[in-house]
Amino acid sequence: MAYIIDSYSKYDVWDRKHSVYKFEVNENWYAIKEVEMDWGLPLLPERMDEHGDKDRRIMHVYDTKEEAFMFA
Repeated sequence: MAYIIDSYSKYDVWDRKHSVYKFEVNENWYAIKEVEMDWGLPLLPERMDEHGDKDRRIMHVYDTKEEAFMFA
């Protein structure tokens, strides 16, 4: 398992299930999410409304929850 910081939607089941910490910045919600890895990239669900704009290659992946908390 690894951790990423990503946008958060309280209406999204995957977001609710994988978020270990939620926080708000400038009225936008973000979360530290626990994710599985595949070939060094985080496994994220494919969403119809995003049009492929989330590039998993540029996401910073944290090895521990504590490292992600330090950034957040």
